[in-house]
Amino acid sequence: MAVTDIQHIVGSTAPARAAIRMMGTLDEAFLIDVFAAARVTAGDVAGTFTAWVNIPDILGDYGIISCGDTAAIEFLTLSVVTGKVSIEINLATALKCHHVTTNVVITPHKWHHIAVVQNASINAPKIYVDGLEVATTMTDETDNGVWFDELDLIDDGSIGAAEEAGAAGQVKECVGGISDVKYYAIELTDDEVEADYNGDATKGTTDLTRKTTITTAFTDHWPMVDLVNVITAANNGIKGATILYCNAYSEFTSRLFTSAIALLSADNVSLSVSNETAHLLIVKAA
Repeated sequence: MAVTDIQHIVGSTAPARAAIRMMGTLDEAFLIDVFAAARVTAGDVAGTFTAWVNIPDILGDYGIISCGDTAAIEFLTLSVVTGKVSIEINLATALKCHHVTTNVVITPHKWHHIAVVQNASINAPKIYVDGLEVATTMTDETDNGVWFDELDLIDDGSIGAAEEAGAAGQVKECVGGISDVKYYAIELTDDEVEADYNGDATKGTTDLTRKTTITTAFTDHWPMVDLVNVITAANNGIKGATILYCNAYSEFTSRLFTSAIALLSADNVSLSVSNETAHLLIVKAA
């Protein structure tokens, strides 16, 4: 019996999140075109994207949230690149802003909350991981103030890929899990981003007027239990054919989905779970 005849997949079953499972399929994403066009129409000068991601490696370049144009190379993309979180903004084919976390911040197969915050009138974009702002390296600062108010060519959007290729379609198709994607049409404060990480951005302030402001600016939310945007029904997504919903995506789920094991009906397979750790043992048929 060869070493490869016995395969063992082990991982934690908690925390587990409702998520879409992305397999990196060419030109495929969770499409949010109506959302993208709506933010251009609104002329947002500030905004905050947040999402939970479970990425299986620190090798790939994976689009998480992106809005672009179907004809021109104009886009705004939040992505995970070789384990670092990146925000890149292109205006009318010209790169205007590109900030990347200085260090690798993603642990493979683990859930991370990521956020990008922009107030185009006073700040450059800020990146947060698991509720805390992290150091970034600016590879381009031509115009740090660009946001939807200037990106008037944008007319399509994706979760799980990047809208950076114009008519050529999606690129940077994601591999892994994406959950609980949100957009606020304001700049959240540090405390509010941390509160969003803990489940509710309004708990990041005690000021009642500010709580109302956050609630009003919370324009879109895709919890990834189905296509529904729970705040703005018109902005429901359209799911690519190979994208699957998973109601309990965990470290174990990630390791299982991204394994290269091809199961046969004659294989001997056993699954056990103890203390929130799952073990899948596969003994390949002779």
